Amino acid sequence: MNPRRTFLMTIGIAGVTAAVGARAQPVVDEKEPQAVALGYVTDASRADAKKFPMYAPGHSSGNCALFQGKVGDATGACALFAGKLVSAKGWCSAWVKKGPAKHVWPPATLASSTCATENTSVELLPHREMLRPARLATWPAL
Repeated sequence: MNPRRTFLMTIGIAGVTAAVGARAQPVVDEKEPQAVALGYVTDASRADAKKFPMYAPGHSSGNCALFQGKVGDATGACALFAGKLVSAKGWCSAWVKKGPAKHVWPPATLASSTCATENTSVELLPHREMLRPARLATWPAL
């Protein structure tokens, strides 16, 4: 068979496979057993505060660490509901506060500090993001 035909057939099969795989994911239904067990609701304002005292106004799937959607998305994947989407305005009892997006090193409190431990002074070098004994002018050659 001609290599060009083989290539075109491969591209055609890959395109069909991609189209089949690009189906929309289903959204979690509040009545599903897992959703009921976690107290999932599509609107956080409807969360049962008596049954789930850990709920607080302002908590929603969109600001949960388990939410895998982008900021501003109406729905997104959740680590707890594999293969399904949850509402960004929703809430469940597994809600965990989303941490900072980036870890910044060094922290501002250490940016230009030195400390002394066991008669050895250590200087923080922010531009290198490492510690170096202050009494050494340069790193020893390896």
